Amino acid sequence: KIVKPIEPVVAKKPVKIEVPTTKKVLPQLLTNQLHQQKLTLAAAFTRLFSEFGLKVNDEQIVNPCEMAKQNGYLCLVETGNWRQILQFDRPAILELEDNAGQKYHVVLKKVADDKIYLDLGKEPEFVTTLSQLVPLWNGNYVQLWKPFGPGKYILRQGDQGKNVFKLRELLAAFDDKSLETVTPLIFDEVLTRIVTQFQIKSGLDADGVVGPKTWILLNNSVDTGRPWLIMKGD
Repeated sequence: KIVKPIEPVVAKKPVKIEVPTTKKVLPQLLTNQLHQQKLTLAAAFTRLFSEFGLKVNDEQIVNPCEMAKQNGYLCLVETGNWRQILQFDRPAILELEDNAGQKYHVVLKKVADDKIYLDLGKEPEFVTTLSQLVPLWNGNYVQLWKPFGPGKYILRQGDQGKNVFKLRELLAAFDDKSLETVTPLIFDEVLTRIVTQFQIKSGLDADGVVGPKTWILLNNSVDTGRPWLIMKGD
C-alpha cells in the first residue's frame, strides 16, 4: 500500500482588519480661539484668583494651590461632569483637549441659561454654548473653596473639635437633629447618619466622610460673599 505523503500545512497570513479611527467633530470657532489665545496654567490660576478677589501676577505662581492655601482657600482638583460644575456653583479652570491631544486651560466665569462665558486669555469673555464646550472638555477641572477655619477639615466618625461643631451648625438647616447632642464637638454615629443622608440627597458618594465636596455644598448656603458661577435673575 502506497502511503500518500502529508502535504505541509501553510499558515495563512492573518487578515489585517483596518479599524477606522473616528475623531470627534470639534466646534471650529472655539477650537480656533484656543489655538490663537493659548492660556498658560499659571495665567488661568491668576484669572481664577481674580474672580475671588485675589490679586497676583502670573510670575508669582509656582505652586498655585499652595498660593491659594496661603490666602485662605483650598483647591478642589477633580475629574467630573457638567452637573457637578453647576452644583458646586463657582468659577473653575477647565482643561480642554483637541483631536491632536493638545491641552488648553480656560476659566469658566459665568453660566447664564444657554450661554457660557469663558476667559481664554486675550479675550476675557468669550461667549459659547454647552454644545460647543462639551466636545472639547475632558472632564478635568479646578475650583477654589474656603474652609471655615484652621484645623482638620476632612472629618469622619470619631473626630473631635470646633470644626465638628461647625459641621453640626451647617447641617442643622438640613436636619436639626445634628444639634441634639450633649457632645457637640464629637463626630458620633448619629452625625455620621445625618452626613450620609445629606450626601445621598446631594448626589455625592455617601460614605459619611466630610471632605471638600460636602463642605462646598454646605458652604454654598452661607458664603454669600464668594463669586457665583450661575448668573441669578433679577
